[in-house]
Amino acid sequence: MKTLFSKTTLYIPALIGLFTGLFFVTFEMLGFNLAFLPGDLGDTRFNIYILEHAHQYFLMDNVPTEGYWNAPFIYPQESIITFSDNLLGTFFIYSFFRFIGFDIYLSFQWWMIVITILNYGFAYIFLNYVLKNKYASVLGAFIFAFSIALIQQYVHPQTYPRFCIPLAFYFAARFNNHLLTKDFFWMVFFVVYQFYCVVYLGFMLAIPLAIFSIVSLSLNWKKFVLKSNLKNILLLFVSLIVNVLILLPLVLPYMSSPAKYRPNGEVFYRKYEEILGSIPTIQSYLFINSETLLWGSLKGMGAGLDDWWNHQLFIGVTCIASMFFLLLFGLKRIIAKDFFPKIYWAFGISFLLTLLFYMRFEESSLYSYLFEIPGFNAVRALHRIINVELIFFGFFVALTFKIVLGNRKNNWLAFLIVLTFVVADNFIFNTGFVRFNKNEAQERVGHIREQVKDLNFGTLVSYEPILLQGKKPFIHIDAMMVAQEFGLRLVNGYTSTVPTGYYHFASGMNERGRNIWMQRKGLEEEAFVIKEILTPEIEKIIQKIKSSPEWFERIKKQAVKRKITLEENIIRNAIWVQTENKTKTAD
Repeated sequence: MKTLFSKTTLYIPALIGLFTGLFFVTFEMLGFNLAFLPGDLGDTRFNIYILEHAHQYFLMDNVPTEGYWNAPFIYPQESIITFSDNLLGTFFIYSFFRFIGFDIYLSFQWWMIVITILNYGFAYIFLNYVLKNKYASVLGAFIFAFSIALIQQYVHPQTYPRFCIPLAFYFAARFNNHLLTKDFFWMVFFVVYQFYCVVYLGFMLAIPLAIFSIVSLSLNWKKFVLKSNLKNILLLFVSLIVNVLILLPLVLPYMSSPAKYRPNGEVFYRKYEEILGSIPTIQSYLFINSETLLWGSLKGMGAGLDDWWNHQLFIGVTCIASMFFLLLFGLKRIIAKDFFPKIYWAFGISFLLTLLFYMRFEESSLYSYLFEIPGFNAVRALHRIINVELIFFGFFVALTFKIVLGNRKNNWLAFLIVLTFVVADNFIFNTGFVRFNKNEAQERVGHIREQVKDLNFGTLVSYEPILLQGKKPFIHIDAMMVAQEFGLRLVNGYTSTVPTGYYHFASGMNERGRNIWMQRKGLEEEAFVIKEILTPEIEKIIQKIKSSPEWFERIKKQAVKRKITLEENIIRNAIWVQTENKTKTAD
């Protein structure tokens, strides 16, 4: 019993770090009553759709289309999932909450919470394996899972699943220490699995892990040669082949994706100049624009950057101070010929080279060399490299704590003091997060639900509101969420890349755009068209307009001038009259 108690107490620091991060970061963003969703009405709901699609297709067999990749939006575009990310590696977590009765929004929130716990937990396991210090490992894991540098990543939920990053480095460290084939297999496997979780981060993890493997192998070359034989080399080769085969079911659909092709059938290749602006600069790591506890002075630091909102990568003074300390301390150790362990050097060199490859100095960057590697030209948002770099920053913070305070008798006190500062360093007020209320998401689709609730499963529908109020991607996603709920095929849709021929409908959401799209796809099926539900008051005003020849003629000329349909202009005028009447009544 005493031994069990002793083992349990070993995890208390880790649990304190986890619950502190969830309390001050995760639930600060979601709300303690789980009223909010991170990000905006675009990417977040799109990712919920993708998770629900996988849940419905693989576990419920309830999707009105053939093949997982052919989701029933932007119908009848084939392989539409390959136009964006897929979240295949973690949808089963979301599915668990769907099975126990949670709705799509609550299931997504708990998916996010579980993913966060996994990010933290596996970072802790990796750091504790390397450093053998539970207090230091908590601080490093906190940085990886809850860093202030993630503020803009929360807007893109597809970047949340990052737990394969510390797992891959964990097995890389084990392979470095023991040179066992099974550790090599699992190291490569978790790179592959990261592709299944987030394709972008799979590419971004591969580079620093490859550097780490090469450097650590070079530092342990004699040991590797002594342990190498034909059987071990063959097993390493087989490990690579098996993991490539595991990756193929994901890679092949993307390699043949329609998103790659231009209208004339040529393969589309992204130019290096198109992604240059997304590569971080030194300013990026010193810039934050949210409501923070300590760092309001940094709001203007990156204001001049292109797409500045994506460059809010400030890592906190804890990380910056740790790096400067380790640089000076490491130089002192070198002079004294008292070197750090080889694995620390491998990790440090991997970080330095990764930082240099993913850093831009004005118009120059070493990433131009990575861009030439097959597949890397598909990666656009290079500022997302912060998701990988945080495992390095967490390591530096943890190592600094171990060196400075790790051997003190009152470790608990030192740990709690430093953890308090780390929380303050990374604290963002709830008003600093981009988020929206779940009720807003539910209320804005009520009128669409009302019009489709009695349609048969698999009916083809098209949402064509006359008044396109708000961001068009949000309106398309409104229709996507409802169509998915009722098992309908949908002309509307949103992806990171617009399919060829879809632009007219994507921008206009009208009959003309729909006909252009349908004709291009050779689809003659009639779609059930959904419009706004107009109030009785607006309907009365519309009738007055139509019954007044003078008024009607004036609106007809106005429609021609505005290049919109007569029906749309009548409704616009009716709404304007209603608004004016309300204003006069209020006055």
